[in-house]
Amino acid sequence: MLSRLPQLDERLSLVMSMVRSGVCAADIGTDHAYLPLHLVVDGQASKVYACDVNEGPLASARDTVARFKMQPYIETILSDGLEKVPVEEVDDIIIAGMGGELISSIIDREPRLKDGTKRLILQPMTMADKLRRYLYGHGFAIIDENAARDGGHVYTVLCVRYTGEQREIDEITALVGLLPRRSSAAASEYIRVQAEKLRKKGQGLSLTLSGEEEGKRLIALADEMDALTGEDETFRKWRNR
Repeated sequence: MLSRLPQLDERLSLVMSMVRSGVCAADIGTDHAYLPLHLVVDGQASKVYACDVNEGPLASARDTVARFKMQPYIETILSDGLEKVPVEEVDDIIIAGMGGELISSIIDREPRLKDGTKRLILQPMTMADKLRRYLYGHGFAIIDENAARDGGHVYTVLCVRYTGEQREIDEITALVGLLPRRSSAAASEYIRVQAEKLRKKGQGLSLTLSGEEEGKRLIALADEMDALTGEDETFRKWRNR
């Protein structure tokens, strides 16, 4: 049966790798429900709630569930974020393929996530820095993070749990999270991409009289981020944090 399954791309494969074994999971924004399908078939999840805010993608998810006779294990739910999801039954919650601000909004509207036993597996397509700042500022800690290259882009995936400890994070942590601890090529590429974006912003500001100092600061910050992908002292310091 496994050979007939739709293949997961590298991004969703990384998401799947962060789901704990034997859990009840929820996939928010499930689209075709390929991720829930793999979680159940591979024995990684005992049950998955496949959720979407739109009826169209949810109809595709229902078709997938029916085609592979997964009705006992995958339940489709029309839900805006986690609104209709039985969060109290779920161990691991996946929110992937959305912008960082939307992911933050979904989390912010759900007080039942303030439970240290639950895990959130988050994959922001944009604004990952704002998501990281939100998480740390609202009592959530990133306990694991890695990156995957897919379709010409590199994406980060975060594993998060609630601790109740609120704290501010510095700019580099907001931009690259825990990726400096990773030795994967994708993690290094993600850091370099973020550094280059910051450098270009700094170079643009440096051309203006009012932004010259800020531009220099951003360029220096980009250089520090680039150093995180090597084996120098800066890299070792961040890896061991």
